[in-house]
Amino acid sequence: MPRPSIQTIADALGYSKSTVSRALNADRRISTDTRERVLAEARRIGYEVNAYARCLAAQRSGGGYQATLAFVYGHRNRDPLEHVLYHQRIFEGARERAAGLGYRLEPFWAYHPDCAGQRLDRILKTRNIPGVVLTAIKGEELELDWGAYAVAYAGQMLQSIFSFHSCGADYYDAAVTAMRRAAAGGRKVGLLLTESEERYSGGRYLAGFLRERERATGWAAGENLPVFSAVREFRPADLRRWLRRHRPDVVIVADDFLADWLDKKWPGGAPFRIVVLEKLRRESPYPGVRIPYAEIGAGSVDLVIEQLHRGERGLPQNGKVVLRRSAWVDANGSAGPTPVPSV
Repeated sequence: MPRPSIQTIADALGYSKSTVSRALNADRRISTDTRERVLAEARRIGYEVNAYARCLAAQRSGGGYQATLAFVYGHRNRDPLEHVLYHQRIFEGARERAAGLGYRLEPFWAYHPDCAGQRLDRILKTRNIPGVVLTAIKGEELELDWGAYAVAYAGQMLQSIFSFHSCGADYYDAAVTAMRRAAAGGRKVGLLLTESEERYSGGRYLAGFLRERERATGWAAGENLPVFSAVREFRPADLRRWLRRHRPDVVIVADDFLADWLDKKWPGGAPFRIVVLEKLRRESPYPGVRIPYAEIGAGSVDLVIEQLHRGERGLPQNGKVVLRRSAWVDANGSAGPTPVPSV
């Protein structure tokens, strides 16, 4: 069966192709009644807008600038775009994708005094901003008129009563990849998790590690080390006791910074190999997994623009989740093939 197109909608409603196209683009020359009929028919036949083609076509025809989108981000105590590396990369990826499609991306720190209460909503409406990318904040912390915006979430969504379309990392796959690589370096592999990793991965780091450990062959039951989990409070003394007792060959940790701390506890370096779940520093001396934060930012912009071209606003009943796979990176920074996780 042929894929639904603008011409399919035009034929069904008796409109011209240009009228349907304008209605799908929320052109103000089209009446509300006509636009609603077009959108209803598009939904009925399963018509989906190709956001890339639409934006590129507009630019080729001289459309150029399309609109400004908002990038709204959290963290109460400091501006994360100045201090948090992965937020910087999410924003950079989102801004680059938006610019490539004719959009401008403007950052807003949700906890800045100028954005308190309903001020942010008034700012967005005053500037005619139709779309919002969120990250590191719960929807209920914002006093936005959600029905006025196309919204998508970048990164792992915090537990919330709101549902958004989102683009994030496949943390389960990242843990499986790290576990497979770690197992090649020793039979006794330990996992060190803190409260923040458990929370933002939604438990997927632990799930991927345990699943791959269970699947792996040639492992004696006695060599399956207990996970060191500091979910409530991280105590260095507890970690030292865990290391002395179990003497792992390889320890999987969250990121380069925790790896640095761990490595410096031993003169001449740790007596075990360190693998990181998130290689944030490009010059990191540790092998591990690189989360594609820039691609996550770009993907969240794609989700917002797709909604804009479908004429959709507000919160979806069932949000679409797009997961980006990570890549293995050796200690010297070179990327290696990423193992395909078992199901």
